[in-house]
Amino acid sequence: MKDQIHCPHCQSHKVRRFSKTTQIMLGLGAAIIGVGLLIVAATGVVGYYLFSLPLVAVGSIGAYKEYNNPIVKGHCHDCKKPFEYTLS
Repeated sequence: MKDQIHCPHCQSHKVRRFSKTTQIMLGLGAAIIGVGLLIVAATGVVGYYLFSLPLVAVGSIGAYKEYNNPIVKGHCHDCKKPFEYTLS
């Protein structure tokens, strides 16, 4: 993995990386809430299927995509421009 990342616009090393862990946790959180609603829907509240199945699907797909995505977003402190780079 890269230890030093520089901005492609101004070549500065003052770069803030966006955490992939946060995005993965948000996806897993949505999937867990969806599973909880799915359990409630299975015990008798039929209308909760409308909320639970999309939450499970979107949450798990979002977490999977973010986990396997080699492209990471960064933001330069000097020129204030966002950019993307790949992990290698």
